[in-house]
Amino acid sequence: MRPEFGPSELQRALARDDKDWLLRCVGVYRQWSGDGDDEIEDAKEDDQPCSINADDDEPWYDELNPWFEMGDPDRGLALVALAMANYDDVGFLVLISCGMLEDIVSHHPKATGEPLRQDILARIIDEARRTARFRWMLSAVWTYGCTEAVAAAIKQAVGTVNVDNDPLPPRPYA
Repeated sequence: MRPEFGPSELQRALARDDKDWLLRCVGVYRQWSGDGDDEIEDAKEDDQPCSINADDDEPWYDELNPWFEMGDPDRGLALVALAMANYDDVGFLVLISCGMLEDIVSHHPKATGEPLRQDILARIIDEARRTARFRWMLSAVWTYGCTEAVAAAIKQAVGTVNVDNDPLPPRPYA
């Protein structure tokens, strides 16, 4: 195992100049998304896709927009870290895992014109090794959109942890 270097993702998030706004974004997204488990279960029962989309008409559009914009993986990881440190709602954390975190790791070059930055991948792997809750969240990410190298690195970092079978680990602290 590679030694841990640098600050955790939570420490990075808390050191950001925009941390207060990002915390507000996390809180608004939690309110807006409701209980992720209910949203997903309702969609399954109705045999409909689960649709959560930001709309210009939403009252908190500015706070919701960062959850649907890709292009700033540093901000994305900060949002993920702040959510995992502030909420114990399994459905909400899985929603974030299958949304923002999955978008970061599967970073589609066709959409952005750039591959996943190696420093971002290294930070994701380091965080998975150091933080049980992040590793648990990373286990929910589908790696089908990743390169083989990225998928292999994630699989190795996650190990035997499984979001469907393992309980939610405790919150990380900066």
